[in-house]
Amino acid sequence: MTDVAWGPLLLGACVALAAPAAVRPLLLRAGAVDVPSARSSHAHPTLRGGGLASLLGMTVAGLGGVLMLPPDAPALLGVVLGSAAVMGLVGLAEDVRGLSVRTRFSLQLAVGGAVGAALALLLGLDWGWVPAVALLFAAHVNVTNFMDGVNGISSLHGLAAGGSFALLGAALGIGWLVMAGLTIAVAFVVFLPWNLIPPGLFLGDAGSYLLGAALAATSLTCLAWGVHPLAAVAPLLIYWSDAGVTLARRALQDAPLLTAHRTHTYQRLASAGWSHLAVGGLVAALTAAAGAVGLLGATGAWPTPLCALVLAVVCSAYLALPRLIGRTPR
Repeated sequence: MTDVAWGPLLLGACVALAAPAAVRPLLLRAGAVDVPSARSSHAHPTLRGGGLASLLGMTVAGLGGVLMLPPDAPALLGVVLGSAAVMGLVGLAEDVRGLSVRTRFSLQLAVGGAVGAALALLLGLDWGWVPAVALLFAAHVNVTNFMDGVNGISSLHGLAAGGSFALLGAALGIGWLVMAGLTIAVAFVVFLPWNLIPPGLFLGDAGSYLLGAALAATSLTCLAWGVHPLAAVAPLLIYWSDAGVTLARRALQDAPLLTAHRTHTYQRLASAGWSHLAVGGLVAALTAAAGAVGLLGATGAWPTPLCALVLAVVCSAYLALPRLIGRTPR
């Protein structure tokens, strides 16, 4: 991992770790408080918007990387972290003031379209793919937001998915990917103590939008770069399988798709008695496993059909867990 700006990365980690101390009173003054409801996984009012700390840490690390990495890396790293930063600010506005669904989705599409246009200019991506990039980008931001429902899950997912992309970049010699993955992993894992230790602090939409945008832009840039498609999407598959199956099931039941609920696989595991940390740890472990399978495919160690089969088994096993637990004698 020679193409890593270790100094800025360490500085960004320190900023992300320390910033919640300064961010907390600002959020309290702004009234960014998440009040629990019948569909919530927490029992006490908790400040949200802590993702601003991860945003600050990613910005510091990203700017250092843009300035210090070899010439082929800064532009793509800027696309990934710049789009994530913009979406993090949109999420912060939702945490503090509230935005309409139409406004949020329009901004997600606009930023996704900008990512697509940048990839078309920098990597020669066909301009006809730009609308698809915009839609996939917006979709993953929302998938990540849907999945941010128990303590620690986003921080651990950021560690696992970011780390998977960093290892993929190291194996393939892609400097910008190593730096992007490490920046995501570090900026989110250092938030974990603030989330878990009372009185607690939520990443909020600022954090889930930031994480979703960073991982979406990383995956899409990998695809445009020419990385093996399974490797480019593998770190996102656990989140997509949970959100996709849940939305499909609710659509078949004529349940409102945009109404808050507790029927995601990870929420059902928590309702079955698993601790939040256990649920987040499981999702992160399976994300890392999926990323490892993608890496084996990208390096040619495993054939693509075998990788696809194993990924399908991993996702299916995760989705089946709540039913399996329900049938196990206590």
